[in-house]
Amino acid sequence: AKVQWSGLPFNSIKCTPDGGCVIAGGSNGFPSKATILKINSIGEVEWSVDNFEGDYGYNWFYALDINQEGEIFATGRVHNNINGRESFTAVKVNSEGKAQWEKTYNSGIPVTGDSIVGSGHSILATSDGGCILGGYARKATQSGRAVMKKLDKDGEIVWDKSYHRWIEDGGWQNAKVYDIVSHTSGNYLALIHQYDGSSNAIPTLMNFNAMGDTLWTQYGFDRRWRLSGTDSENNILFYGDLPHSQAGWWEHAIAGRATPGGILYKPVGTTPGNNSTNNQRNTTVSWTLNQQKGTFKIQLSADSTFAAIDFEQSGLTEKSWVTPELNSL
Repeated sequence: AKVQWSGLPFNSIKCTPDGGCVIAGGSNGFPSKATILKINSIGEVEWSVDNFEGDYGYNWFYALDINQEGEIFATGRVHNNINGRESFTAVKVNSEGKAQWEKTYNSGIPVTGDSIVGSGHSILATSDGGCILGGYARKATQSGRAVMKKLDKDGEIVWDKSYHRWIEDGGWQNAKVYDIVSHTSGNYLALIHQYDGSSNAIPTLMNFNAMGDTLWTQYGFDRRWRLSGTDSENNILFYGDLPHSQAGWWEHAIAGRATPGGILYKPVGTTPGNNSTNNQRNTTVSWTLNQQKGTFKIQLSADSTFAAIDFEQSGLTEKSWVTPELNSL
């Protein structure tokens, strides 16, 4: 038999201590099944489970996480291609793929029942054996609000919070919680893509506590960025892609880092000016910065794309530096 309208989406992957990994997504064919697979260290499938609630549509998981006990959490949607159903769903299985609980929230049908549509897009396992879910929910005639739910070890809701306002006649545009990571002192970070009436999402970085209460937000991050986690000093890490003018505006993979407070500090050059020529052989490079954190590093290259670095100086504490004689490079 030939299967049409098929696809095999694997949306999330996490490493396991045995050198393998766990993958979450959906099965091939239509209707698809939300699926979790365990892969061993040589790439063989140890087990696969897809006996979760589904409907006549594209049912799959968008995100997964694993706690220290090896328990696996996944979140996504139950979908129906005919009546428009899209229900927010979450599951917990043990390290052998046996389901411990499964939860589905709201009817997921726009015009019947509670008329609330939703989907899970991020998940973070917590130290109490539960998890925090992130995604969106919307009513029949309104755009979606970003939502988060804290579940205990048995999958029961501890708290359920919404962020950003409902927008009447908002159509398909939904604010969504795309990433959740641990931060400092029992607090967390979430990256929320908030739609503004166009197809461009404007991300908000939100710091929140264990009860889901907002502590601070930073607005205006690039929509192509995603939240990666934090480093050993609690600086916030990002990844994504951005257009690059020197490569004809093709997308380039990028990595970014912000302070624990979510501020992206960027030095601004003062001398010499951009694209200046005929500078002195020993040129003073200077810059300004609204707040200094750590030290600076200078790189010199004869290549405008910096494919090759001719000279590098790190550990600078001042906001100016005299180059070596440039004609010797």
